[in-house]
Amino acid sequence: MTRLRIVASQCGQGRAKYSYNRLLFDRLARKHQLWINPKDGFDLTVDDLKDEIAEADILIAGWGSGPVPGEVYASARKLKQVCLIGSSIKPISPAEAWEQGVTITNTSPPIGQSVAEFVLGEMLRWLHPYDMYDRLIKTGTPWQAARESRIQRDLADITVGLVGCGVTVRYLAPALLALGTKTLVYDPFIDPSKVEPGLEFVDDLISLMAESDIVSLHAGMTEDTRHMIGDTELAAMRDGALLINAARGGLIDHDALAEQLTAKRIHAALDVFDPEPLTVDDRLRSLPNITLTPHVAGTFNITLYERCCRIIESNVDAMAEGIPLTQVVTPEMFARMT
Repeated sequence: MTRLRIVASQCGQGRAKYSYNRLLFDRLARKHQLWINPKDGFDLTVDDLKDEIAEADILIAGWGSGPVPGEVYASARKLKQVCLIGSSIKPISPAEAWEQGVTITNTSPPIGQSVAEFVLGEMLRWLHPYDMYDRLIKTGTPWQAARESRIQRDLADITVGLVGCGVTVRYLAPALLALGTKTLVYDPFIDPSKVEPGLEFVDDLISLMAESDIVSLHAGMTEDTRHMIGDTELAAMRDGALLINAARGGLIDHDALAEQLTAKRIHAALDVFDPEPLTVDDRLRSLPNITLTPHVAGTFNITLYERCCRIIESNVDAMAEGIPLTQVVTPEMFARMT
């Protein structure tokens, strides 16, 4: 195995304290020459990074490490790979990296799995409102009245519409299909023959909105997808339907959503917002038919970080041994990436 020089712009303090598994660096240091950023990642200057990356073979970046400006790559004479602990590679200036012949890898599968579990949980909580039953019982609501306060439904009884068919859906779709859910998908960029059997692809977003009891968003955030869910799409939703967004806040026109929620026609569960964080006076905070979470799907999960770090270590070892890398991000993938 070739001994490599690795620069980790991640750090162990402040905002990045959960963003890597310290054991990863301990393992890498036993096999390679490793420099770890001693500062908070966002305090690492361009000159700091240029100096350290000049002779590096691999850069490890990601949550908490701050952006990698394009000018950094010009001084990276030996750099072969950037390992991103995360999914979107936009903060690490991929165009400039590719111009220098650098391979970029990410850790999207563990993140997709974590988001899939979060979304599945939101679906189940809406269909089976156990937290509501808990509150009713604890506040003295008569037993039978509590039982009859809401008619439950199973996933096998409803139609779920998925907007976008990326990594998260790779994990979410099998769970839905195993539970007998009719699952529709709208994604004009995906070849239906290459995804989970049993999914029903539709050619029209409005049709998916109109036919689904639950709509969950999984598209990337681009200029073409900004506010793709607006007045027309929301108006097409069934009365009483649920809209889930754990992808990117800008996919939804929040003003249009607030109007539909104020009319009490639909429900929503949002984990992402535009702008983010959600302002303290945003009217979404005051509506009873929406569940709000502070962008925790796919984050703040220590086992998720551990799984991401295993991918990083595997790709470092692969480069040292001269074997193909996994989770390589291409310019074509980047074009649809948030």
